[in-house]
Amino acid sequence: MYWDNRTKQKLLALYEGELDRKTTIQKELKKLPGGKLTVKQNRGNYLLLYRKEGRREEGITRNRDLCRKYARKCFLERQLECCEINCSAVKAALESIYRAEKHRKKSVRSGAFTRLPQTFPDGDFRYSTEALEWMNAPYERNPYYPEGLRYRTKNGILVRSKSERSIANSLIENGIPFRYEAKIIINGKVYYPDFTILCSDGTILLWEHFGMEDDDDYFMKSCWKLRNYRKAGYNTHKNLICTYEDDLLSEENLDFLIQRYIW
Repeated sequence: MYWDNRTKQKLLALYEGELDRKTTIQKELKKLPGGKLTVKQNRGNYLLLYRKEGRREEGITRNRDLCRKYARKCFLERQLECCEINCSAVKAALESIYRAEKHRKKSVRSGAFTRLPQTFPDGDFRYSTEALEWMNAPYERNPYYPEGLRYRTKNGILVRSKSERSIANSLIENGIPFRYEAKIIINGKVYYPDFTILCSDGTILLWEHFGMEDDDDYFMKSCWKLRNYRKAGYNTHKNLICTYEDDLLSEENLDFLIQRYIW
């Protein structure tokens, strides 16, 4: 598997974040009393708390402030253990990525792979035969306002906004087949969702990007559209993605949506 720079940066940020969290926990642990907390149950099913240092054990059940400090210590020690596990796992993943990249750079195939987009500028190599057939099959597109199609994607499709271009380009880079503004009929009414996506299991997913949510009329029409989508079985977090301008402020957000709902 090839790991792009964004994925590596996320892993590095996660690793650094866990290290910072580990340091914070260790600083707080130093301020808490020594020894460990033990909890026992007597014959009357009452829970009794003890402070244990070495072989010495002292009951502290009635000292609620001290009990809380030891309970906090117990919690932090568990959090510290989780941090150490996370750090080890992420560090191992990063080391594996760096080893794989070193091998890839030495591979004679790496040069060929980097030239594939030049050899196949339409990016067809990213799709299976079935996906290509579905994408290239004729379908009815939105005939309205063709003058609004001003932004060209990486595979030559014209879309209506920079945000839609970003979505399309991310789908293309990830080899996800889609149709742009393809006609669907719901309860006798025609709709043209921004993106109709063919998932790897053969199911269809819709992606609507609402770029004018500040426009009251546009917002009301969007609500009615989503209502009818729901009636037709298209539900958010299942087979319908809805995004707004704030959702596309970074490529990381797009990657998350694709990994969460499509892959």
